[in-house]
Amino acid sequence: MSERARPRILVLMAAYNAGEHLEDQVESILVQDDVDVHLLISDDGSTDGTVERGEAYARALAQVAFRRNPENLGCTRNFMQMVADADAASYDYFAFADDDDFWLTDKLARAVELLACAGPRTLYYSDVTHVDAESGRVLSSDSPMYASCARNLGTCLVSNWAAGCTMVFDAELLRLLQARPQTCFPRHHDAWVHLVALSCAKTVPDLGHSSIIHRITHENVTFDRIERDFGRFSAKRMGAALGQLFHAREHTFTDAAALLSESYGELMGRENRELVRLVASLPRSAKARVEAAFNPALRLPTPLEDALLKARILGNYL
Repeated sequence: MSERARPRILVLMAAYNAGEHLEDQVESILVQDDVDVHLLISDDGSTDGTVERGEAYARALAQVAFRRNPENLGCTRNFMQMVADADAASYDYFAFADDDDFWLTDKLARAVELLACAGPRTLYYSDVTHVDAESGRVLSSDSPMYASCARNLGTCLVSNWAAGCTMVFDAELLRLLQARPQTCFPRHHDAWVHLVALSCAKTVPDLGHSSIIHRITHENVTFDRIERDFGRFSAKRMGAALGQLFHAREHTFTDAAALLSESYGELMGRENRELVRLVASLPRSAKARVEAAFNPALRLPTPLEDALLKARILGNYL
């Protein structure tokens, strides 16, 4: 790309006790190929030196901004507050970033190329290479199973499949997200943005490619997801799946579907609108739960997980 044609991108980074990994991540973002990249770091109450590192970057570089939340918002609200505050007129694209990953230099340029071909109001996401933070050992890359699930609205209504740390979206999708501001999020920020794009906008899944090294620890919730979604069958994995049957009825997924229907239902096609409304109605209707349990759109990829999903639906645990 020529200097004049370089797209202007704002990277939204939620930071919390990022430690020594913050510098690697910031540097990998600032050296992205063929884009005019800017970075907003939003700190959520760090106590380990993250604030000092972030403020130092903001003082030294005009393309970096740093802010501290007045209270701890949690990861999802931190990201979505940045979405709500972002200026769609000042940037062509927006991207989410975790504070301890490492981006390959073509990550944003590749995303922009695919987004430009897809047209306005589009979400890009890709595969991730998961690496143990302590040893550097590659734990996995996302699999063909991931690809099929991440494209399907029904699957995404009942499970999280797109990684927020890979997401890039255009200003039109940002405006769509801002047009329906939310005060609570039953699910994670990436699941919410993915559901909005799948149900009433567009997605560009780049699921054969990974431009992100995602560091995880055994304490990280992502580590459990790696074992659950991509690991080998094990007693631990089966026990975790069975344990979901006995969780309290928090209705996280059905609440998210209800919020999605209320906020964006009029923008959806009929099939998507009916599927979202079906999931939203599950806590109130035994008839709907039976219908949903046998709806082929609401599925998980392995026979065990799918059977447990049906049990959760029928038992009103979704």
